[in-house]
Amino acid sequence: MKGAVCGLAVLTCLFLSAVPAAAQHGRDQHKALRGLSRVLVIFSEDDHKTDAATFTQMRDSVLSALTRSGLRVAHDSADLDMKRDGILDVSLFLGTGVEQVVIDLEQSVVLARTKEPLQLVTWYYEAGHPSADWRSDAPALLMKSVASFIAAWRSANGAK
Repeated sequence: MKGAVCGLAVLTCLFLSAVPAAAQHGRDQHKALRGLSRVLVIFSEDDHKTDAATFTQMRDSVLSALTRSGLRVAHDSADLDMKRDGILDVSLFLGTGVEQVVIDLEQSVVLARTKEPLQLVTWYYEAGHPSADWRSDAPALLMKSVASFIAAWRSANGAK
């Protein structure tokens, strides 16, 4: 019996780790974008497949799109007021035959139960698909993902 319980616990952990990240999407996450006017962008490509020039070009494209949208982009954390601003993590994953973009927004929030201020992910987005050549496919997926964030931000702030 004890072995069966352990086995069930292991299977449960494996199942929960395999649940899609869609579970991270909060029903009201779009509301977290209201009033957001500035972000510090942290852009990463964790697989280290891009050369410095490609990485810089993709990062600059992200920053340019955000700036054109009307969202202010902070140059460093000293430019942020975490009571109003946020940290936008834009991560590009270029695995073998698969590419994925994950965007999350961290903001300071006060938990109603404890009244304690916390820095938490308040908005989350991911997109991915199989890819034969990330060099040609990844930039388009990246910009499509950033466009989704911008559209959500504009919608939350009454802009079109």
